[in-house]
Amino acid sequence: MILSWIFAGLMILGGSFFVFSLLLGGVGDSLGDMFHGLDSALESIGLDLIPDSFEHGSGGAGCITILAFITGFGAAGLVASLFGANALICVLAGILFGVIVGGIYAGITKLIMSQQSNSSTTDADIVGKTAHITVEIPKGGVGQVMLTTQGGTRPYPACCVNNQAVVRGQSVKVISVEGGRLYVEKVE
Repeated sequence: MILSWIFAGLMILGGSFFVFSLLLGGVGDSLGDMFHGLDSALESIGLDLIPDSFEHGSGGAGCITILAFITGFGAAGLVASLFGANALICVLAGILFGVIVGGIYAGITKLIMSQQSNSSTTDADIVGKTAHITVEIPKGGVGQVMLTTQGGTRPYPACCVNNQAVVRGQSVKVISVEGGRLYVEKVE
């Protein structure tokens, strides 16, 4: 009976922290920072308990994955103990199910992270592209162009490199980027 309470406690504790970490983010991050600090202190005396490949930020393996394991371990151990299994079977069932639950969480996290794209656009991505004038560029002044890159379509302030006026709707080629402003020339 005491074994059931231990597994139930692990399931409730792990599950609570797991849910709070998913919803609030900070609980798992704080625990992760604490474990990372402990691991760093132990590494300084030659003990490496948590491999670097398993630390926070390594594609889903981290504190929340450990909480998923603890929750699965507690749940399977509780079910096995309630069915009258001996302690060894309860622990083995808990380990097996904990690894499965933690692995599923880590796999889902890795899949989600791999689907995220970097939408930042660099100056090199912009130079040489063709844009369209949306606000006329007056002679020697600043107008606006609409430019499409891998990050999407967005407006940019623009000047004509040879100080010519450029009318709305005209296509232009981006020659350079300085301080967030595009320097363009007419496309003939």
